[in-house]
Amino acid sequence: MQQNILHALDLCTIGDLPGAKVALEHMDGPVAERLVMLITQLQEDRKQREELQKTGRHQLGNSLSIAQANLEAMIDGVLEVTPQRLRDIRESLRSAGALLVDLRESPLPAPEDKAAATTFDLSELLGAQIAMVRSAGDPKNVTIAEGDPEAFASRFRDALLAAVRRAGPGKKITIKIE
Repeated sequence: MQQNILHALDLCTIGDLPGAKVALEHMDGPVAERLVMLITQLQEDRKQREELQKTGRHQLGNSLSIAQANLEAMIDGVLEVTPQRLRDIRESLRSAGALLVDLRESPLPAPEDKAAATTFDLSELLGAQIAMVRSAGDPKNVTIAEGDPEAFASRFRDALLAAVRRAGPGKKITIKIE
């Protein structure tokens, strides 16, 4: 039971809230129930933050588009330059600046940010290696069975999380394949 709870907490730490819930779904007891409640609340909070940021980005885009369109119309001579129009543009830009500050104060990583952290496509790398070894096994009638990538990823993540739990503060974890 303690291992499942530690595993769920590790998954929460890396941001895998759905995975943490799955790790706790067959557990009973007040600790597991409280963790599931906490994870559910974190998921709801994340969803609300994402919606607020989406709305903020939309409003920011609108404010900037309106200011830009008005300025371009004035430059092109389509719209008369008046003090009131310039004040309206300045106010629109101030609103956009305030929205930008709000968005910076509570950033959420974009989904593509997680993928950007990788330096190579592990799937392609492993696929190419399997293909090379498979062709070497053909003359011997040896087959290489491929597995479920989700299961592989889950086991790999579990091994990394176990290494993180065992590591002391300031330690470095090196992945070495021999």
